[in-house]
Amino acid sequence: MTDQIVAKRARRVVAAKRVANNARVSNDGLVAADSLARVATKICAMPKRSANATADDAAASLEGVARKLRAPKRSANATADDAATSLERVARKLRGLKRTSKQRADDVYVVEREPFDLHLPARPVNIELVGGRAHYERVIAAVLAAHTSVWIATANVKGMMVEGAARPGERRTQKRGTYVSMVSRLDALAAKGVELRLLHAEIPSGPFREEIAAHPRLLAGGLELARCPRVHMKAVIVDGAVLYLGSANWTGAGLGAKGSGKRNFELGVITDDAQLLDQVQALFERVWSGAECAGCKLREVCPGPLDEHRAGLASNGARSAMDGVPMDGARPAMDVAPVDGARPAIGARPKTGAPPASGSRAKRSRRVARSSQRT
Repeated sequence: MTDQIVAKRARRVVAAKRVANNARVSNDGLVAADSLARVATKICAMPKRSANATADDAAASLEGVARKLRAPKRSANATADDAATSLERVARKLRGLKRTSKQRADDVYVVEREPFDLHLPARPVNIELVGGRAHYERVIAAVLAAHTSVWIATANVKGMMVEGAARPGERRTQKRGTYVSMVSRLDALAAKGVELRLLHAEIPSGPFREEIAAHPRLLAGGLELARCPRVHMKAVIVDGAVLYLGSANWTGAGLGAKGSGKRNFELGVITDDAQLLDQVQALFERVWSGAECAGCKLREVCPGPLDEHRAGLASNGARSAMDGVPMDGARPAMDVAPVDGARPAIGARPKTGAPPASGSRAKRSRRVARSSQRT
């Protein structure tokens, strides 16, 4: 309604062109100025109308118009022209505002944007601030106690060790106790029917991929992975009831699973606020499902658009954790397990029985090869 009021006032000011008194503004002009001043006051009185103060800007423009109309040294026609021009700009600005679909009590106005370009109004929320080791004690503990679902969004993914009783093949004794792979704990959750989703940006570390390959249940879909290079958010959602938002990636150094002096300096918050949970889960689902892929400007360089990946899964019914997740930028680094049921080639040793050359081993191999050629 505000833009209609402004437009009406603009027509009224244009009508002032008929007034030819150069010494002073006519009575109609003064009435219009007073009306515009009241409109400006009304707009300024609207609480939280726009986060970027667009309404305040519009009110300031209207006040400027009112001052122009009161100027005694200009002709009424010239003043009316300036006033009409200013009012038209104000009207266009007001029409550019989009009212939220839900009429909230604070009457919030927002500019139309993409789903991730959001700014929610301030309100009281119960949160816990966590840092360093507290990530392990609160976030990891919540994941291990999950009953229905664990959704993880992270830029980097690495293997990590967690405290706990080990099963055969999992034991790794350290000075302060027994540690087991977090992947094995995720496998235990999958065995209980907990839905596991991991949305990540970078190629997972070699140890993490080898751990996944060693757990057939996870490889067959117990742990679903999706890669999007634009993902930089860090979030963990447990059972749709606990939310972590912060700086920590899904790594031991990030989530406090390393010793003092080795952990990253991380900060985050934990909350059970229903509105935040709904908002973050909805954004997670948009990326996970590929809903953001159609408008992505980096699609040409994406290793595997998620909308195509989801369409492929729907057509063949596949649900493998590594299906369509490019690990090396060219093809999936962990392909579907061989027909004979053997362990996938990625992470497995070559047929010769020699360990795969990587890191310092690869460098030594190259030095030996060069030395052999010289001799």
